[in-house]
Amino acid sequence: MKRYYKFIIPLFSILFLISIATAYLVTDGGFAAVTEGANLLVGNDTHFNTGLGNWPTGNTWASQTNPAANMALAASAAGENCHVAGVLSVGRAHKLTYTASGIVGTPAFRNWNGSTMVLIATIVDGTNSLYFNVVAGSFTSLYIIAGTDADKVTLDNIIILPVTLTSWTAGAGWGPQAVAGALTGKAVKVAGTASDLEQDISAKATWRYYLSYTATRTAGTVTPQIGGVDGTAISASGTYSDEIRATGTGNLKFQADAAFAGTIDAVTIAKYKKPNRKILEP
Repeated sequence: MKRYYKFIIPLFSILFLISIATAYLVTDGGFAAVTEGANLLVGNDTHFNTGLGNWPTGNTWASQTNPAANMALAASAAGENCHVAGVLSVGRAHKLTYTASGIVGTPAFRNWNGSTMVLIATIVDGTNSLYFNVVAGSFTSLYIIAGTDADKVTLDNIIILPVTLTSWTAGAGWGPQAVAGALTGKAVKVAGTASDLEQDISAKATWRYYLSYTATRTAGTVTPQIGGVDGTAISASGTYSDEIRATGTGNLKFQADAAFAGTIDAVTIAKYKKPNRKILEP
């Protein structure tokens, strides 16, 4: 039997190390899971079956008509626009779907941030879907704006869905990040309000937790916390590791101050019961 020991012991060690490597407590640390809510546009704001709904609000398009249950727009000057108010949430992600035809020029969906019209997407032919974030300081209206004095477009089925993180509780300003129309698999926060991004990991008092995550930061500070105990506050982009000994059962939190603007990604936690020894516990 002794001759088998040299095989059994290394095999046990390998299996133990595999168990350690999977001893992670975070659900969706890569922020891939999202939930899409109900359409924020209703009735003729979305389908134009019997009119143009609220879209004529603030209208300066030279022509805005309702042929064949569509919204047809034609400009005589760049910057002509119409909008629906109160449909977007600052700091949140949204999914925009629309059907467009007869495009001339560069009409676009935009959002006003208080000083300029922020591009959401240049309108293209066909049925299209894309994700976008509403940046800090933005207002809540969705605009359709002419890029040239000859712009034309016919639109139908404009749908706006709120998009939230499925496995995390997101405070004000936190949400899934979207770049160039696609979700990135990161959580993003805009500046403006101090708030937390958190998840219940069933923390236990006296247990040590090894936290690893990646952050990008353009302003402010974010501080991790587990079981009521703060880790190291960070104010620069990078990949970080923190060992935290919990004193209670509080959630894993990323506590952002009001100035923080940045992202969190690749979150993992391994649990320790004794110094320098990882324990896998259900």
